[in-house]
Amino acid sequence: MKFNIFDVLPRIAEPLKGADDEYVKLVRNYHDFYLDTTRTEEAKRQARARTHNAIRELKQSRIEQAKNVIEQVREEYTEKPAGGEELSDQAKLYNLMLWKEIIPHADTDELRELYLQNGSNEDFMKLLKVEFKKRGDNDLGVQRLKNEIEKGPETDGLEDLDRVKKSLNFIASQPSMWAQELAEGVELDMKNIKYRQIERDLDAFPVEHGATRRPEFRMGVNV
Repeated sequence: MKFNIFDVLPRIAEPLKGADDEYVKLVRNYHDFYLDTTRTEEAKRQARARTHNAIRELKQSRIEQAKNVIEQVREEYTEKPAGGEELSDQAKLYNLMLWKEIIPHADTDELRELYLQNGSNEDFMKLLKVEFKKRGDNDLGVQRLKNEIEKGPETDGLEDLDRVKKSLNFIASQPSMWAQELAEGVELDMKNIKYRQIERDLDAFPVEHGATRRPEFRMGVNV
């Protein structure tokens, strides 16, 4: 299955959707608490600390979910040998006899298919390595297959997943909040991501009267 990062970015972005709305709700709830004249300064300070914790948990939770999707995608696109099954002694003997008959006459593509089907079986791998030695170093097809097996499962292009994961880790580590729907930035391959200053947003409680009047806090303002 050919991997293209742009095919899977919408899946990775899905857990991030709606986090903006939750962030706005947390900030506004704090503003409502702060503007309540019955609250003490200590209560306001504690409310601010709780809001900071809630925002941090929101960021971490959503990004962790996106990273879990990355690992699911990696698993789906990683080509690897089929898992071994518990077989009876009779079935093991039958397979051994079958492989001894098939392997010497198989071309490189057939050997590769056999490996993908049986590569987790120790007896099969012993027979395959013996066959590699028989065919020598001059068989380029065999050399490519040996290199593929030694390298491990096919990961062509999957390094893009590591790049996206690294970017998400960086975003999670920042003391700021993303400034727009992060899902949109992820779908654009981590481009055009901006940040909001959480402290500034918490201080941006609405003022109804006077020269310093401010509207209700919303995303897109005070970025």
